[in-house]
Amino acid sequence: MIELEMRNVTLGYNHHPVLRDITLKASPGEMVGLIGPNGSGKSTIIKALSRVMQPDSGKIAVNGQDIYKIPRRELACMVGVVPQLPLLPSTFTAFEIVLMGRNPHLGLFQSESRRDWDLAWQAMVKTGTDPLANRHINELSGGEIQCVLIARVLVQETQAILLDEPTANLDIGR
Repeated sequence: MIELEMRNVTLGYNHHPVLRDITLKASPGEMVGLIGPNGSGKSTIIKALSRVMQPDSGKIAVNGQDIYKIPRRELACMVGVVPQLPLLPSTFTAFEIVLMGRNPHLGLFQSESRRDWDLAWQAMVKTGTDPLANRHINELSGGEIQCVLIARVLVQETQAILLDEPTANLDIGR
């Protein structure tokens, strides 16, 4: 398990700060939830923790190491993300999207192994998305896509998962 930490972080867009002097620490085994109104910066914090955006100031660390000193592939094996607004190739099937979660574990030009395919299938079974496996992502509802993305992050086998609006579009009864 890993520790995620933000120390005195200021985040902004186009040199306009939206969050100032944020300090946050998530220790191994902890489940942390960020709550607040729309536009309060929750997604911005997720983007910073996943290295999608760089802070204007402060330090973000994984296990005490600056995330900008960790190679991207290595960081992707440590921290997985379920984004709020995913950019997905519409012609890919749900299974192919889930299988993409194995990419950080593959070498350059390396194809997925039988184990990777099995792990992807198991993640789809766990999330109840296995019936969607052969459907194209553009044929799925928002809730079905959300479940596929959760399967994708599970198959990534990371030590930490960042979920941005994880219950958006999900049916309450599921």
